[in-house]
Amino acid sequence: MNKNIKIGVFTDVHGNLPALLAGLNFLDKQHCDYIYHTGDAIGFGPFSRECIEMITDLPNIHAIMGNHEQYFIYGIPCSVRDLEKVHHRWVNSTVRPLGDVISKLKYVEYLTVNDTRIAFMHYGMLNENKFNRIIEKPNGNNLDILFNNIDADIIFYGHNHESSDIIGKKRYINPGSMGCSRDSYARLIIIEFNSRKYKITKHKILYDKSDLFIQLNERDVPGKEYIAEAFFGLSNSKNLYD
Repeated sequence: MNKNIKIGVFTDVHGNLPALLAGLNFLDKQHCDYIYHTGDAIGFGPFSRECIEMITDLPNIHAIMGNHEQYFIYGIPCSVRDLEKVHHRWVNSTVRPLGDVISKLKYVEYLTVNDTRIAFMHYGMLNENKFNRIIEKPNGNNLDILFNNIDADIIFYGHNHESSDIIGKKRYINPGSMGCSRDSYARLIIIEFNSRKYKITKHKILYDKSDLFIQLNERDVPGKEYIAEAFFGLSNSKNLYD
């Protein structure tokens, strides 16, 4: 028997609690049967601990391992720039009480609805615990290669913060980062199954970013000026902290 199922998907919250709260408030009103976050709850924003705790504590959310969670478990890669290493060490110190929870996150989860197999993951894997490099201009051909070993009809992923919906041998959907953007919208996707058909809807929820910038300063987040500009779109961020 075919089922009517509604699934919410979001990705890359990156320590942005105001965006997460706006997104979860919207999802709560949608009455989803399943909700998936496809990795990188932590990093960059000042609320990493609050975000990973909320995402992993709510019973109806399936949390996936991202590269920033991986930095906590396996250490910060040598390739990361010195400024960002200092930042990641600070993030890791704030989420250390949740280490057992983070270490249990899965790299991929599958769900089958009405004969459609869906995979939820952060990005394509080079090996069992190493992510591939980001493809800057994804298309059907290079995504077919990136996700070649994933047995699914639809793959939801993140890592690259730009929203995309690309069809190759499979359908590859990136909701776009919920937490990292130059505007003030929390991005997410709803996929609804009805009989043998499904419908995908993209949503952008407006939220207030001011507390994000205030807490970058008050918590003295390492690299806060660069982070505010590069990941959250605040112009002239140095003036905020003078």
